[in-house]
Amino acid sequence: MSDRDLLERRLRDALEARTRTVGLPDLRRAAPPSAATARRPP
Repeated sequence: MSDRDLLERRLRDALEARTRTVGLPDLRRAAPPSAATARRPP
């Protein structure tokens, strides 16, 4: 796993934890997929 992928995963995990804690809507659904997400198999 590259440093970029690791960083992206850590940021995503932190955002998910914050979303669960604060109860904010998940804004990532409205955002286009990143290049890292697009190349990852479903």
